[in-house]
Amino acid sequence: MLTPAEGAPDPAAQAVIQGAIYQRALGMFLIRSVGSDSARADTDSWAFLCAIYTIASTRINVVLTTIFFAMTMLLTLLGGSFMAFADGKLSRGRHMTTAAGAFGFVATVFGWYLLSSLIFGLVCVLATVEQR
Repeated sequence: MLTPAEGAPDPAAQAVIQGAIYQRALGMFLIRSVGSDSARADTDSWAFLCAIYTIASTRINVVLTTIFFAMTMLLTLLGGSFMAFADGKLSRGRHMTTAAGAFGFVATVFGWYLLSSLIFGLVCVLATVEQR
């Protein structure tokens, strides 16, 4: 994540990572999509992958689609907030961080719902098998 290709300084050239450079590198790591250079296939970002997973999960169920959509928004807003902090726009960065937290809460609630429904479904199946 903290490589010169991501926008961070070379550790050998600069021992201390400065705040704005670190914020920009972290923001690019979260929101940047696949680069045009085919040799750099490892430049997928978390937001881009979650967007792909959102599209792929539309055929499965609404809860999983909602989780991936909320995660896509969370990572995009969080990456944007790091970029805003790097540009010195602290108010905008705080608002984007708050919105990212709200989407994270939505993803968490739907994730717990999905987990509990799967566990209860498994318990019902096991109880039915044991009765036979």
